[in-house]
Amino acid sequence: MVDREAILSQVDVAALIERDLGPAQRHSGRWWFWRCPYHAQGQERTGSLGVTPDDGRWKCFGCGAAGNAIDWVMQRRGLSFLEACGELGGLEVSPDRPVSIFRDPATRNEPPPDPWQSKALEVAYAAIERLWSDAGARARAYLQARGLVDETIWTWQLGFQGERRFEALSEWGIEAPEDGKRHAMWIPRGITLPCFDARGEELLYLKVRRSPADISREYPAKYLKLRVPTGYSGSGLYGADHLRQKPVLFLEEGEINALTIWQEAGDLIDVASTGTSSVRPDTLAPFWSHLLMAQVVMTRFDPDASGRESGERWRALSRRIRCVQVPQGDDPNAFLAKHDGNVRAWIELELKRLEEIR
Repeated sequence: MVDREAILSQVDVAALIERDLGPAQRHSGRWWFWRCPYHAQGQERTGSLGVTPDDGRWKCFGCGAAGNAIDWVMQRRGLSFLEACGELGGLEVSPDRPVSIFRDPATRNEPPPDPWQSKALEVAYAAIERLWSDAGARARAYLQARGLVDETIWTWQLGFQGERRFEALSEWGIEAPEDGKRHAMWIPRGITLPCFDARGEELLYLKVRRSPADISREYPAKYLKLRVPTGYSGSGLYGADHLRQKPVLFLEEGEINALTIWQEAGDLIDVASTGTSSVRPDTLAPFWSHLLMAQVVMTRFDPDASGRESGERWRALSRRIRCVQVPQGDDPNAFLAKHDGNVRAWIELELKRLEEIR
C-alpha cells in the first residue's frame, strides 16, 4: 500500500518544479512563478504557474492546471500514480539535476532565526502602531466592516503595512541565489497577520492580506507570507499562543475566520487556524499536542474541492475530529458580516450535537 501522505510530506514541490523547469522566473510574496509548460508551448511572457512551498501544491493561473508533487510527476513524465510515487519515494536524483527535492525535517515548524526574527518583528510591530494611527483608519474600517471589534484586532496584534517595498535578502539572513534571481525581500502593502509560537515570543510566519487595490492578474495572490530562510517552512498553527486547553478545539482554514469564531465564542472553545486548506496534517505535527489535549477537534474548510479534500484528510486522522460548516455563506466571517449570522449560536448548536453523539 502506498503511503501517499508520507511521500508528499517529504517532497518540496518548489524544488521539484525547479529541478524540471529551472529557476523560477519571478516571485510574489510566498508565491514562486514559472512559465507553465502546459499551455502556450511554455513560452508565455509572464510566468503563471505558481507554487507556495509550504502548501505543497502548484497551480497555473492561466490554464487552471493544478495539483501536488505526485500530480506533477504524473503529468510531466506521463506516469501512473504508482510509478510517480515510486519515483518520488525511491529514485535517486540524476547528476545533471542536483537540486534536492526532499525536505529537511530538522527545522520544519521551528521559528526562523535571527536576523529574520528581528526584521519580521520590526515590520509586525511597526504595522500595529500604524494601524492604530490616522494612517491606519481605512484599514481599521475594513476590519470592522468584516465584523471584528477593536479588542479582537488588538489582542491578536493585527497591523497595517502601509507601503510596498523591497529589502535586501542579506538583511533578513537569507542567502541570495548565485544566479542573482529572487534577490530581494518583498514586503507588500496590507493587513499584517503575525503567527507566533505557543509562547507568543517568536514568529513562525508573517502573512499580509494585500490591499485590494494592489491585487492584479500578474500578482493575483490575496494573502502573502514573507519569505523565510531555506530550511524553515514558514508555517505554523495560527493562534497557538491563545490556546487554553479547552475540551473542544476549533481548527479553521483562514486566520480572519478564526478571529471571528474566537471573538464570538472563544470562551466556549479554543480556536486556531491552519492558515490554508492545503496544508497537510503532518506539516503541523509539532502542534499535535494541542489536538491530543482536546476531547474533540472541529475543523472547517471552505466548501470547494480543496477544502473538501482537506476535511477528509484531517477527519481520517482520528474519530475525535469532526468536520463542520457554517449555516449560511462561504465562511464564518461572511456569515457574521454579510448575513448578520449568530456565530455563537452556531457554535453552541455544534457543541449540542456533540453532546448528543456522545
